[in-house]
Amino acid sequence: MKTRSRLIPLVAALVTVPAALGAVTSPAMAAGSDGGADTPHTNALGMSPNTSGIAPLSIAANEKTAFNYFVKKGLTKRQSAGIVGNLIVESGVDPTIKQSGGGPGRGIAQWGVGGRWDHDSRNNMVWYAAQHGVSRWSLSGQLGFTWYELKTFSSYGYADLKKATTIKAATVAFERKFEGCGSCNESRRVAEAKNVFNKYGGGNGGNPYTPSQVCGSGYKVIDKHALGKLGTVYLLYKSSTKSNCVVTLKHTKLGSKSPVAATLQVKGGTKAADSGNFTYYAGPVRKAAASKCVKWGGKVNTTSWTSAYSHCG
Repeated sequence: MKTRSRLIPLVAALVTVPAALGAVTSPAMAAGSDGGADTPHTNALGMSPNTSGIAPLSIAANEKTAFNYFVKKGLTKRQSAGIVGNLIVESGVDPTIKQSGGGPGRGIAQWGVGGRWDHDSRNNMVWYAAQHGVSRWSLSGQLGFTWYELKTFSSYGYADLKKATTIKAATVAFERKFEGCGSCNESRRVAEAKNVFNKYGGGNGGNPYTPSQVCGSGYKVIDKHALGKLGTVYLLYKSSTKSNCVVTLKHTKLGSKSPVAATLQVKGGTKAADSGNFTYYAGPVRKAAASKCVKWGGKVNTTSWTSAYSHCG
């Protein structure tokens, strides 16, 4: 299939915000209709993405439903978070939302009237809803249509999404290939995706590393302690060698060097530490600790924590 060009619309798309910030245009006001006159700025991909600096309030329950939907479809948690971060900026994950000012954007992804909402052959939400016996305004129907588009049309970025190993890469893949808006509110989309990952994916603040990756094969997390919102210090154990490992993962200033530390002391021994200005983590700090208690801790910026002796044996 020939990839269609992704032109950014000249007119900024301002998405209607929920009632707390202004009235949402509801499809119930005009049953069976998309209501109102539409300004012609559906883009070359049949979408009307939110290119303004304003994003609607998000519906938390819908965020979680959408995240779990894509995880169950086989995407990683980071890839799923990347999609949902985009949907938050587009619509607040509100399937009934319409673009303000009579704009053509509709639903969670802001499909465009005259394009992928109701026009493109075998690639529009109205057609999909009729084929599957669902409401075009339902969250389940729109999530299903999103997945159908990703899997059916190669130009919408499924391959790039599947290759993504970081939250940012997944967010950008969906933003540019599925929404077709180039780089619009990209930092906001990435930030929202990281928040989704932290809330629903047991995330590491968007940190691309996991404690087990840092400590190495065979190490499993047995305890952890949050350093506020700055990071988390983890204690791991490898049963085959009866060894402990400590790593501190940053949640802020990722990719930039900033103070971070990890410490580990076996009772009766000296303290080992890894401390400095690092981009993602401190550690691994490993020590054999068969039948002995350990004291472990970490630090991010000026926030630090150290345990009492524990995990004896």
